[in-house]
Amino acid sequence: MGSSPDSSRDGTADSEARAARGVGARPVGLFGGTFDPPHAGHVHLAESAQAALGLGRLIFVPAARSPHKPAPGAPGEASAAGDRLALLEALCAPRIDWSVSTVETDRGGTSYMIDTVETLLAAGELGAAPPYLLLGGDQLPGFHSWHRLEDLLALVRPVVVHRGRDAAGQLEALAASLAPELAAPLRAGFLDLPPVDISSTELRQRLGRGEDPGADLPQEVLAVVRARSLYGFKPREATPQGEVKSGGPPG
Repeated sequence: MGSSPDSSRDGTADSEARAARGVGARPVGLFGGTFDPPHAGHVHLAESAQAALGLGRLIFVPAARSPHKPAPGAPGEASAAGDRLALLEALCAPRIDWSVSTVETDRGGTSYMIDTVETLLAAGELGAAPPYLLLGGDQLPGFHSWHRLEDLLALVRPVVVHRGRDAAGQLEALAASLAPELAAPLRAGFLDLPPVDISSTELRQRLGRGEDPGADLPQEVLAVVRARSLYGFKPREATPQGEVKSGGPPG
């Protein structure tokens, strides 16, 4: 990983390929989160938003440390940034219009989206039009407390992607707690999709038991999980009697 704000394979050949597809002329989407691990729910949200909004590029921004997640050393803390970056790089590798920014992991400490947007804008990474900021329904309950929220909403076009079962209700509850000028763009950017209920916590637990995640985890991501032995993952093995034996931790 380089130290540039966008580590998205920005070589000459890549830039020419993007230009040939007209990628640079279309709006950019930002998708922040912990991505521990990036799973099929993230892919569903990203692909659906990209198609609905006509995004030329989608930039995944893994947090160094989310202000909404457990602190380092606490139960449930995020995996190492290097591992999460490797998982996202594997996910994005087949897609020239998907990339990973290391701006937050390079900066370290608590990650705030307003700082990231300002950094990427100053570096010319987001194009001329205001970028779209993708928000999952699970991010709505604490959105009103985001750092410098008013400044953030002045720079981005928020898109609330319904991937849970009560995102619409959560959106209205959030809107009621905000000033009208802040609530309006959130309502305008609501994107209603069929729910995809995948929990990163439950997925990590399943991997720790050696279970096959199936379609919940993209195969390119699973390959990195396997190669790095992340989440305690050891595939279950078949015994001579045909029984399946877990290679994961007991219990």
